Amino acid sequence: MHALAQRIDALLTRRSVALGAGLIVVVGLVSAVLNIVLGHYPQTLVGTTLAPDYLAHWTGGRLLLDGRTGVLYDSGIQHQLQLPVSGGAPEVSWFVGPPIAALLFAPFAALPYLASVIAWSLVSVSLLVASMLLMRPMLPRLGGSLYAVVVLAVAATQPVLEAVGVGQDSALSLFLWASGLRLFRAGRDGWAGAVLAIGMVKPQLFVLVPLVLLTQRRWRGLAGWSASASALLGLSLVVLGPSVLRDWVTMLRSDQYQDVIQSGQAWMMQGVPSLFAAIAPPQFSGAAQAAGYLVSAALVAALTLVAWRAPRVVLPVWTLTCLTTVVASPHLLGYDLVMALPALLYLLDRHDVRAVRVWLVVLVALSWSSLPRHRWAGTALWPWVAVAASWCTIPLLALWAVLWRDCRALPEDGVVTAPLEGAEVLG
Repeated sequence: MHALAQRIDALLTRRSVALGAGLIVVVGLVSAVLNIVLGHYPQTLVGTTLAPDYLAHWTGGRLLLDGRTGVLYDSGIQHQLQLPVSGGAPEVSWFVGPPIAALLFAPFAALPYLASVIAWSLVSVSLLVASMLLMRPMLPRLGGSLYAVVVLAVAATQPVLEAVGVGQDSALSLFLWASGLRLFRAGRDGWAGAVLAIGMVKPQLFVLVPLVLLTQRRWRGLAGWSASASALLGLSLVVLGPSVLRDWVTMLRSDQYQDVIQSGQAWMMQGVPSLFAAIAPPQFSGAAQAAGYLVSAALVAALTLVAWRAPRVVLPVWTLTCLTTVVASPHLLGYDLVMALPALLYLLDRHDVRAVRVWLVVLVALSWSSLPRHRWAGTALWPWVAVAASWCTIPLLALWAVLWRDCRALPEDGVVTAPLEGAEVLG
């Protein structure tokens, strides 16, 4: 294994990374254009609806604009609304986001579907670019001409290309995290908390924020978060009514949600509970998932420990919060891995060592192989079905351990010592 790691690491030159990432981006863009142009709108060449995940967001916004908030989470009503713009797709692209998400997408849903997809795609790309610009000052060793290679490498990752291609809202989550980190770093805790509270449009990706604010005794940040979250909740109640919030909670607890979303998309879930459930024999999947929740709780407890010990530490603790959310979440799909970028890039900047670089390569390889592995082994019997599991959790846990060790070693004043020794980044 040591020799293999050496050989992999030796390939990671700036030139090879830039060429490989550039090739992936070009192939991805050409494939996306051909998939649309050679298809029969609204169906693509491969037989899916254009931006299939975005269709769910558009549906939530459209039902709100139509005044049908009482049936916002009715999958049958959603399917009827989608039929004219999906080309008669037999399956519903189910809007399951919180009520505030319907408000977010309402302006886009006022447009015809094709124009709406284009508008949201432009917004997503803009948010990704803005996020990389926001993170640049926090990554001093990855600056200069090297940062262009880093940006190209990020653009070539499977989660980024998937998030844009299927019309997901992951770019917004990344932008909020990057903005929050910059504001914390500038000492503007109140604004940082307020910005991160907007992430409650996708609450499973921001659920740890108030906990860490409380643990670090960042009272201005907690006040900003509380005010912003209360405003979003109040806006939802005023515009949609309290019954819609109850409908959302009821939907999340329904058997249909468990079958279609949690079980049906389990192979795309990235957290420890999903991995444990996917690799265990079917008769033990429930117990394995429960064990995964215990591990997730331990990870959150470990995060809380370092946050309490170093209340003035910003980047290490908050990038660890990002990464802990990813590995501990019971509902975080492949495209949402983009929100791990602040933590992963911080690690690459801080720890320019072979182990970190190789684990990042393993993560990229596993994310790109996720769909082929699912198609090959997704319907196989145990133990072969375990091949289809989202093994990205393993390199993520390894990188989490490096970052957590970093946080434990930091003094309370947050002064960071010199980075670990290693070869030049992407030598």
